[in-house]
Amino acid sequence: MPAPADESPTVSVIIPAFNAAAFIEEALASVAASEQVDAEIVVVDDGSSDGTPELVRAWSSKHARPVLVIHQENSGISVARNVGILESRGEFLAFLDADDCFLPQHLYRLLQALKSQPDAILACDDVELFGEEVPTAPSLLIRAAVAHPSLSLGTPPRIPGTLEHLEAFDLIVAGNPFAPSSWMLSRSAFGRTGLFDPLQRICEDREFLLRASRAGPFAIVAEVGVRKRIHAANLTHPRNAPQFDRHALGVLCRARARASDQEERLIGPAVAEQARELSYHASTIGFAEWWRLLGWLRDVGANNQWSIRDLIRSLWVSLLHVRRALVA
Repeated sequence: MPAPADESPTVSVIIPAFNAAAFIEEALASVAASEQVDAEIVVVDDGSSDGTPELVRAWSSKHARPVLVIHQENSGISVARNVGILESRGEFLAFLDADDCFLPQHLYRLLQALKSQPDAILACDDVELFGEEVPTAPSLLIRAAVAHPSLSLGTPPRIPGTLEHLEAFDLIVAGNPFAPSSWMLSRSAFGRTGLFDPLQRICEDREFLLRASRAGPFAIVAEVGVRKRIHAANLTHPRNAPQFDRHALGVLCRARARASDQEERLIGPAVAEQARELSYHASTIGFAEWWRLLGWLRDVGANNQWSIRDLIRSLWVSLLHVRRALVA
């Protein structure tokens, strides 16, 4: 049951919602089904036009479950989460994307992890993917552990229960396995991490976690606590890969600009590799796209580790496409 209005809840669950009518009721129901945790629900409507806030109010009335609904003009998920953080009342804060679902023990396990590890900046658990085109290995943490054998423990491989700064930083640089719906932080932790970058509409979770990794260790609960829905509207859907990859590279470049020597050894090769891949894919579109991307990479500082071979490879592919277009 939620806390009375004159008492602060233990946990606030912040749900940013933009045109989420197809999924929002399932998300709300999953929070309501949480076991052993007093959770305040805060929905930040980010300028929806599909009746999302009306559905939230109807669900709240039908289930006698108070939901704080906050409206804002469409400003992006970072701003929506920040508004939820500032307007919520809980001592601990969890996030739920409107198309994801909590499992019943999710909030309780993360709360216990933070209470048992007071130095941890955040706690997170495993995420299982479901829906359209689910990868062969649907568990995000297991996939990350397989990709980093030095961190793997046991069979199936697991990430250790606590990740220190460089371990977490390395995982996030390689491809963030910690989906926002799997996080919980104390309210005081944001004094050490700062809020979400309001200008970052895509890859805002990776940008935040790279900063958070410097503020304290991550407490990892190696149990699936969240189901993440895969569908065509996901920003991380394969069809959105070029746009997503550009934002990811921009985040890495900004993190690199303030990286320590130890962080540079991890992030430098990742920046160079992703820049090469983006350049190659742009070159397969055509010379004009490749040239535009080259300028953008220069502006964000992502081309300073390129070799002459990288440039010749991308230029040669783009010129081949120009030749084919002229012949056609």
